[in-house]
Amino acid sequence: MYTAGLGISYLLSQILAYQLMQVGIDAICYNHNFTTFLEQALLISQEDLMIILSFPPYSTETIELAKVAHEKGSNVIAITNKPAAPASFYADKTLVVKSENLLYTNSIAAVSVLINAISTECAMQDREKAEKMITNLERLSKDITISE
Repeated sequence: MYTAGLGISYLLSQILAYQLMQVGIDAICYNHNFTTFLEQALLISQEDLMIILSFPPYSTETIELAKVAHEKGSNVIAITNKPAAPASFYADKTLVVKSENLLYTNSIAAVSVLINAISTECAMQDREKAEKMITNLERLSKDITISE
């Protein structure tokens, strides 16, 4: 599973990937460390799920990533602020979340709740795997703390 977004959406994408990894789902957040989204998209296959987070001002690169993932046959979920947002045109499913804010940036409150709900539902789909992952993470954390 891949997650992607730029600006505030990038931070939310990182949180989503982190939470999914915590419950045992192989999730990778696209980033801009040394390659573009489109360069990273070369690895997308039909078996992958791409979750695009896209809010105003909509990043052209994020929309292009949604398009490429869609064209490669991947399932695409768009998390965005309105049904006709640019990413929704390439999405199999669109999850609409209000992001209006008095500040220049989009509000992350509602999106954070949705991200938590997605992670929780994924954990519930394979509860045994999620519990095992959480137990192993706790054990690893204790081992690291004891050795320091």
